[in-house]
Amino acid sequence: MGRAYSDAMEFRPLTLADRVPWAGLLAICFDRSPAQMETLLTWFHDGFPLVTMGAWDGDRLVAQYNCRLLELQVPGIDGPVSAGMGLNMAVDPDYRGRGLLDRVATPVHEAIMERGCMAGVGFSSVGGLAVTRASRS
Repeated sequence: MGRAYSDAMEFRPLTLADRVPWAGLLAICFDRSPAQMETLLTWFHDGFPLVTMGAWDGDRLVAQYNCRLLELQVPGIDGPVSAGMGLNMAVDPDYRGRGLLDRVATPVHEAIMERGCMAGVGFSSVGGLAVTRASRS
């Protein structure tokens, strides 16, 4: 199993000011270059409202989750319905198996519900399906 982490781990929302370590984590987890992931993060922030959370062990970002806010047109309902679409959940391989995904996803889900989101949308890769099946929530 990966290395232990400190009880002093910090959990806080991520911003574009965090894009270098954020892109680095995504690059490791999705087998892409940090430059590709930095471009993706900039594109997300330029085009969509995001709700984010990151877990930091010292100056190392070790887990993150973000959710794009969107509006859906639902037949039979007047006006748009707010929803959240989970994107790019990631945990550094050295920190997997310790419940960090739940710790970063839970505050994001709570925040989007507080913003009036009535639905959540997600999709996964084959590797992500194993994580989903093992998740308590």
